[in-house]
Amino acid sequence: MCGLSSRISIKIFVLISLTLALFSSSTNCRLTRHFYTKSIGDLKDLAGLDIEISEYFTQVYLASESLNQDLEIKHLVEVYLQDFYETSGFADFSDAILTTAVKISHNPICSYRLIRRAIYLLRHLVLRASFFRIFQSKMARKIFHFFLENGWPSNRDSIESNFAILSIQQAHAFDVDQFANGLLATVQTNCTFDSISCHELRQDMASQIQWLEKAIEKAENDGKTSVPFLKLLLRKAINKHNNVFDADTMLDLQSPCFDRELKHIPGDSKTAKKVHTILYETLQGKQSVAASVPRTNYWRHWALCSGKNFQTEEEKSQLFCWYEFKAHPRFQIGPVKMEFLNRDPDMVQIYEILSEKETLDLIRNTSATMLPSSVQHIDMPIREDQLDPYEKKSRTSVNSWLPRSVDLIASRKIEAITGLHVAREIDSELLQVASYTVGGVFQPHHDELVQEDKDLPGQRIATFMFYFNEVELDGYSDPMVDHGACPVIMGEKWSANKWIHEQTQFLDRKCTLKRKERFQIPCNGVVR
Repeated sequence: MCGLSSRISIKIFVLISLTLALFSSSTNCRLTRHFYTKSIGDLKDLAGLDIEISEYFTQVYLASESLNQDLEIKHLVEVYLQDFYETSGFADFSDAILTTAVKISHNPICSYRLIRRAIYLLRHLVLRASFFRIFQSKMARKIFHFFLENGWPSNRDSIESNFAILSIQQAHAFDVDQFANGLLATVQTNCTFDSISCHELRQDMASQIQWLEKAIEKAENDGKTSVPFLKLLLRKAINKHNNVFDADTMLDLQSPCFDRELKHIPGDSKTAKKVHTILYETLQGKQSVAASVPRTNYWRHWALCSGKNFQTEEEKSQLFCWYEFKAHPRFQIGPVKMEFLNRDPDMVQIYEILSEKETLDLIRNTSATMLPSSVQHIDMPIREDQLDPYEKKSRTSVNSWLPRSVDLIASRKIEAITGLHVAREIDSELLQVASYTVGGVFQPHHDELVQEDKDLPGQRIATFMFYFNEVELDGYSDPMVDHGACPVIMGEKWSANKWIHEQTQFLDRKCTLKRKERFQIPCNGVVR
């Protein structure tokens, strides 16, 4: 008996040691680590495991008395299952078992709670020594194998998931009450936030106040958070807002405030406007004015994501579609449909450039080599996951670069449409394929090089973007040279871009005699 007890103790000790090693490994730099908040494939993997765990826990909870051996384990399983079912608001547990990883990973609220559930609930559960004694099954081994191979969701994932939710709210001007109850733009979903989630969501002072008010309302119903403590936090946040608020400078474009001081009355913020809302209303239909006002590009970009338009009626009247058949001999047989989205600078949308097979091939050739995207800094490109997780992220995607031999089809098509030299190394950079999951964003930016790169053939003069898929819900494109990527509300987004350089273009795309005149895109050989 003593020997059996000893073997059991050794087994439990080994498993606990493995668990501790597993958790510590998630903080190390590992090439195999999943990027749960950036990669749609990694997020789907986690969602698939979560569904299997919840199905297994449900079966054990209903059919076995083993959980009564440890009431704390039983309670933790109940908390986990409650969070899983609440995430999607299923009417019956059998409905939850029929869900798919795609549904969860394509919904920002479901995804947010999934990551939080893995970090705080599942981790706490499997760290219990009795977990191995009660769950001696393939599922327990599968959980450990998954996280040992892919890494456990980290504090960084939690912070970035929080940032994704707030980016969606800000960019698409979502009402906090509706968003918290699962309304995404025009789509009502079954995923909702609880009081804990609302308490954790905060960005600027105005949004923090709104989410704390919602947390109090939710806590009065779900009892997961202390209402008096939330009220204390709300009072502190309102006091901080009122101390910073200045009516004379409130239209400063970086102001995180409402348009007036707030009172300590429940729901008072609902009758106040955010400063950037006033800015939107002021600049609506005034694109030239908006572009000339310093520091408006950031807010104009987010306004465009939520469907606002700063173009005047006269500017809109210059936009049109046409079939291009003169840009290249091949278009004589099959013309390309093109559409002006903006004039001066010219921005054109071109339809159905790549076939479905060509698109899928590009995605397949890059999926296995995706890493967090880099952004330009003064000295060198830096990956966003290498920055302080609390810093505001400018780009939250994963990307990979295709070899020139593989992207030749795309390059030849760009050449045919634009008349620019693209296919050779001296003409352009490699094709960059990027993937954005829910909340994935690229802050407004310019594509020109921050400083001269001796390894590149001159400055970037044009960006050609491919969009590979339709997301379930997304924003609108920014029709200015200063551009960005709106946060994905639902679904996933795949795109690719080709940066074209200047040195080999001057004979075919000659400059005009006017120093700062922009290039105009011709329609069947005629500039209109």
